[in-house]
Formats: sequence, structure tokens, C-alpha cells
Amino acid sequence: MFFLKKSKPTLNYFNVNLVEHCNLNCKYCDHFAPLAEEKYTDIKSLEKDLKRMSSLLNINSVGLMGGEPLLHPNLVEILKMSRAVLKNTKLTIFTNGILLPKMDDLFWQTCFENKISIGISCYPVKLDYRQIYLKANKYKVLVYLYSGTINNPKTMFKLGIDLNGKQNPDEMSRICWQNKGGCCFLGNGKFFQCTTAGQINKFIKYFNLDIKVTEDDYIDIYKIKSGREIIDFFKKTIPFCKYCDIKRQTSGLKFEISKKEIAEWL
Repeated sequence: MFFLKKSKPTLNYFNVNLVEHCNLNCKYCDHFAPLAEEKYTDIKSLEKDLKRMSSLLNINSVGLMGGEPLLHPNLVEILKMSRAVLKNTKLTIFTNGILLPKMDDLFWQTCFENKISIGISCYPVKLDYRQIYLKANKYKVLVYLYSGTINNPKTMFKLGIDLNGKQNPDEMSRICWQNKGGCCFLGNGKFFQCTTAGQINKFIKYFNLDIKVTEDDYIDIYKIKSGREIIDFFKKTIPFCKYCDIKRQTSGLKFEISKKEIAEWL
């Protein structure tokens, strides 16, 4: 019983941003990348956060995302650091793939040596997949299409944000697909149930809104005593849920480039 009490709980997945902005800027982006300023994650800060999470939990999988993660100028160093900290965790770079044909041999060799896979969102943009797969096969790196296919490219998803915060938080939390453990977000020492709450700050800043993200909407990973507090966090409804009108969310929308209009997210 003593051993069981001392053992760490397991978290299946969370994602982190390596870059806030993007080179594609999709309409409806649920990471709000078209609205983001050019910003790159600091490797030391990320290392600190990953070490803290690793001390609290057994972590099955981590997604390295953005924005577009391949834009980071120190990407190779981040990949090496992430594997050094998360020795037994599945690591995946999620990318739009546009920069993959331009990535140098050191990038591919680093992915191979550190067992890092690459998931491509297959947008309807011109991309030489043959060249990508040839390079991946050369270095024995797993590359796959995780959203959309070449013949049926990725469609878009609209969040349905309620600027007035008039939704019933408990009801929205109950029917939401994001807060069930598949879209957890870690950023700047804060752990969120979903990417919307974790990344809404870009939306708030760009449109100068009065939407509030409170201390009850996330876990400060440096203030808790055990990983169990993170696991228990999923049982709670966060106040931010009042800003999400889940019933009005729309999927299957045609891919377009963002015009940075607020209606794209409402």
C-alpha cells in the first residue's frame, strides 16, 4: 500500500507549443496562430516545465506543436532536450509539412536518434509528399498523415466562442470533446484541460477583449504537491467553459486562409 501511494499516476497526453505563429495561417485555427506575434518557446523554460511534469506523472505521449513547430530556429536542440527529459514518452512533431522538404539532414538524424515521429496535417496545399517520404525512409523516421489524406485533405473546425460568456459551464464541459484528455495543453508552467483555454490569450490580446482566464482554469504545476492533483483536475468544470458554445461548433468547413476577422472564431 505504501508503494501504491508513492507511485506516480499516468497521464496519457498533452501538447506544448514550440512556436506561437505559423507559416500557413488557417482560417478558424483553434490555436489562434494567425493572431499570434512571432514568438519562439524558450528551451530552458520548456525544459523546466517538462522536468516538473515528469517528476509528477508518468507521461505516455507529448505533442510538439505550434503555430508551426518547424519554424523554431533551435528545433534540433529542443528535440534532444525533450527526449533527454522524457526518456520513455512517445514524442511527435505535429506540422503542416510545408517546411519538411527543406529540413536538413541534421533534423532527420535527430528525429531518428531520439525516436521522434512526425504527424502531418494534410491541408489542400501543394506539397511534395514523395520527397518527404523518401527522406523519412532514408533516416527511418516515422512520418504519417494524422489529419486528412492526399485525396481528401483536412477540413476546418470552428470553435464557436461566446464573447459574452453566457453558456452553462457544466453542460459545456459535459459535451466538450477537448477536455477528455486528448487536447491538454502545457504552457509557461500552466496545465490546461484544453487548448482553447490555454491559448485564448492570443485571441483576447488581438481583439482587445474582456474574456477572463482565471486561476481556476488551469493547474500551476509548481504549486501542486503531486500528479494526482492534475488527474483530479479533469473531474472539475473550469469557469472558462462558459465562453464555449459547444452546440454551435462547426466541423467540415472548407480550408481558407484567415483574414483575422473575429467572426472566424465565434
